[in-house]
Amino acid sequence: MYRERIHMTVRDHDGWNTAIDATREINAICTRLNLPTALLWSETVGTFNQLTWDIDYETLASYEKAQAALRSDGDWNKQVRRITEAAEPGKGFTELLETVS
Repeated sequence: MYRERIHMTVRDHDGWNTAIDATREINAICTRLNLPTALLWSETVGTFNQLTWDIDYETLASYEKAQAALRSDGDWNKQVRRITEAAEPGKGFTELLETVS
């Protein structure tokens, strides 16, 4: 199993709301395309304005297939732009984790 984890800091309260709304839209797009949806996390204690998305994939091939499908979807690109505009520049990163057997 593979887990994509996306970390981001939003600029302000409006950015927070934008990121949450865009995540709902992205999850609807993923459902329409029959792809895994994201769980959105916030720190209970810690750095302010941090958001983390977790998306699980069965295989590396399914991750790659999902990425290709999403990048070719205009609605997905629109929502990702909204999230990017809400982000604090230089304060985000992604991870791709795999289970250890």
